[in-house]
Amino acid sequence: MTTDASRTLTSGIQTATADGNEVQVRTRGKVDFVLDVTAKAVATTLDVIIEGRDAISGKWTQLLDDADSPAVLAFTQVGDALATERLTLPSGIADTYIRASWVIVGTSYTFTVSMIAKDV
Repeated sequence: MTTDASRTLTSGIQTATADGNEVQVRTRGKVDFVLDVTAKAVATTLDVIIEGRDAISGKWTQLLDDADSPAVLAFTQVGDALATERLTLPSGIADTYIRASWVIVGTSYTFTVSMIAKDV
């Protein structure tokens, strides 16, 4: 049986570097993360990464996109143009809690980060 779960990690206007709400999730299937930037102030940049909380230490660490050749699961930096981008984790998430974390240089962005998980 395949089930889909959709969660919003953050949504709205953000004016500073911050972390989004933590969301409980556990899935063995493919997970897509979508960044949708709908408004921005002039001369700003936005960097968004996805983090997982270690169940033993409780510390937040950056999720990696592939165990064989790991790279931080991060969206392309948003600068002058509005953006929509999708990132995919093909093998699911082992962490129980995840969140979006972002750095804003400048004044503000309005954006949503969502997650769509497919459990198999």
